[in-house]
Amino acid sequence: MVMNTNRHFYPLLLVLLLLSGCTSEIVPPATLELADYTTIDFPTQGGEREVAVETNQTEWTAVSGASWLLIDQRANTVILKAAPNSMIEQRQTYVLVSAGGLSRRIDVTQMAEKSTLNLTGEALLVPDGEGDAREVRESQFGGTVSLDVLTEDPNWSCEIAEGASWIKADKVTIGSKLLITIAENSERIARSGIIFVRTKDQSIKLNVRQEGTLYYLLPLLTPESTKEQVKDFEEARHSRVVQNASYLSGGAHTYHTVSPLFYEIKYSFDRRNLREVVMQCQTASEMLDDEFTKLLEEAGFEYKADSGMERVFIKKVIHNGTTYEIFANLAYGLPSVEPKVVFNIMKRQQGPMPTFDHLPDGIGEMNLSRQQVLAWESTHGGTYSDRNSNREDGYYFFDVLDKTYIGRDYLFKDDKLVNMRIFTYDISKFFYSPARGTFKMTDEFKDLLQREGFTETRQTGDIWERFYINRARKMAVSARVTSFATVLSGQPLVVMLYIPFEED
Repeated sequence: MVMNTNRHFYPLLLVLLLLSGCTSEIVPPATLELADYTTIDFPTQGGEREVAVETNQTEWTAVSGASWLLIDQRANTVILKAAPNSMIEQRQTYVLVSAGGLSRRIDVTQMAEKSTLNLTGEALLVPDGEGDAREVRESQFGGTVSLDVLTEDPNWSCEIAEGASWIKADKVTIGSKLLITIAENSERIARSGIIFVRTKDQSIKLNVRQEGTLYYLLPLLTPESTKEQVKDFEEARHSRVVQNASYLSGGAHTYHTVSPLFYEIKYSFDRRNLREVVMQCQTASEMLDDEFTKLLEEAGFEYKADSGMERVFIKKVIHNGTTYEIFANLAYGLPSVEPKVVFNIMKRQQGPMPTFDHLPDGIGEMNLSRQQVLAWESTHGGTYSDRNSNREDGYYFFDVLDKTYIGRDYLFKDDKLVNMRIFTYDISKFFYSPARGTFKMTDEFKDLLQREGFTETRQTGDIWERFYINRARKMAVSARVTSFATVLSGQPLVVMLYIPFEED
């Protein structure tokens, strides 16, 4: 019997066809693309950036790798929000976008805030007109200077420029300080070096200047300075006291300095305040050198005169509302006097003072004969004093006692007048007193001398200090306050000395 196999084949085919029609729809693979797919840079102040997300997935996520970067996820966009960066270091993070098993990464970088940098400290100077320049100055003896470093950067550094091995700079982490150690300078020449203080993006140039060894120097000359202030000043430059003659009414302090030129300084005080300073000098030539003159001028002194034995400088100072004059007398050629500089601190005349209508000059001439002088005195109120005279020595004294004169005396040599003194009452017409026991010529009397032709000055180095010269009259005059037991019962008075003046 032959079987009909087709009868069974066709139903099976139908079943297979039916089964094939019921198979699930094929799903396409997931896709994920970002519009900005590399790195996003934010400025220091922060901000927002939008990134388009292209995906065939209905669900996707975006995650930030840092708290400072916030994510705002919307339909097809992710918004990145960066907060301001107050740190001094640049910061980085990422954003991870995921969908359908796919991930895409966005690298995010934000710029840092610039670090601030500053230096402070009592020793720090900011020279005028030099912008941001900073400077530290030290004496020849060196020492240690501490500066505060103001910065947010803990990694700040310090570096000494080449050629300044005498400087040491250390970073002190605790308290953020710069410690500068300066070695002693044994040379006369001043020296300088540079320290650089740096953060990652800031730098300060710090100049370090050190004085050379003390050679040319000046004393403390501030008016009204006390013994204590002088002591502090001198000890600061390593002078040592060798004499302390302090008294309730004044006294003097003597110091030996480290200068080989001006080796000794003597300060004299009127009660508590400084009145006079004497600096002993090793050699006159170096005292007269341009370098010392420059030092005086830089300190405010002005050159006034040079007598061939003494050079004079004057400085005017206002201290506590009072005007002072400081005289610097460089004595270099005075007989039997070692080279020295004498500083006198004197109060200036506080107001107008009276003086004479005409210069008290007695007979008014020199080189007159004895007879001529005696004849003139007989008609001008003079009374010869035998008690105060000494004819054998050529000395004659005359009492006058009028409104101007106390007396006049004369010294003759070979019957020629070589010396005339005039004694007068009113000190205030000549001098004012800037300090107890001292007298200084008034402006008005100086003007009187000028008007009457005494226009030149010569220093003497003795009790007369200086003479005023009239070349036309061939005479010179000086004046000082003194007293004589035999004149006016020893009371203070003014004596004027007239002498002949010969051309150089």
